Amino acid sequence: HARDGVVQFCAKTPLAAMKSAAAREAMERRERATRALTERREELQEKLQREEHIYALELAGKRTSAVAKRADLEARARALLEKREEERLKYVEDMEYKRWLETDAQAREAASLSLAQQVELGRRAQIQ
Repeated sequence: HARDGVVQFCAKTPLAAMKSAAAREAMERRERATRALTERREELQEKLQREEHIYALELAGKRTSAVAKRADLEARARALLEKREEERLKYVEDMEYKRWLETDAQAREAASLSLAQQVELGRRAQIQ
């Protein structure tokens, strides 16, 4: 119990009182900082959860189902096939016209005359 007397004596001295007050202040500052940090972490956690929820909704909106993807691919394939068929038909027409021109002398002369007239009109337009 002699030790209790020393503690009581130290506790009553002004230096010890100042030390304990400083220690209390430091502990209060540390507790306030800890509370502020905890609050900030909670705010950030809530903000992160809101942003993750919004992001998940955006991703869900951008996802297309397998059926929709298949329909898009089929439509694209049909469009490509139609375009290829149109190009093939145009090529066939051009080749038939070319073969017809090669076999028909009058048609060749008419085509040549038509081309010459177009060139002449083009040059006149350039000169003016």
